[in-house]
Amino acid sequence: MEKSERGERSTLLRTSGARGERFLEAGGQRYTVLFTNRGLAEAERGLDKRGPVGPTVIGLLTAAQGGDLSIGDVARLLQIGLECGRRDAQAPGPQLTLQDAWGIMDELGFSQVTQAVFGAVADVLSYRAAPVESESPPM
Repeated sequence: MEKSERGERSTLLRTSGARGERFLEAGGQRYTVLFTNRGLAEAERGLDKRGPVGPTVIGLLTAAQGGDLSIGDVARLLQIGLECGRRDAQAPGPQLTLQDAWGIMDELGFSQVTQAVFGAVADVLSYRAAPVESESPPM
């Protein structure tokens, strides 16, 4: 715990944050499928699985559980996750496209890709920051 100027105690939080990452190997390359809260917001905008107030991650999960998520939706989620991974790594080169995602899905199969995508999404949604005690002595 750390004291503020007013003598209040605050808890420091870890900075790693909500992040879900999986790796796929296809075409002799290793790809990172990465989702963060921003990546999930991008997925909400990129897909048309609507909740009561518009596209939501919960709408995506509900669609997946109900068997209403199409193979095209999974390919789009894969493309978003791949591009988030590329940007995070600051990798040079063009953006990863939906065609790139289809190529990876064709090589690896729907099941492996779906497990990677939804595993990464689940990591973000289940993240909960744990308080970290300050190393400085109490005042």
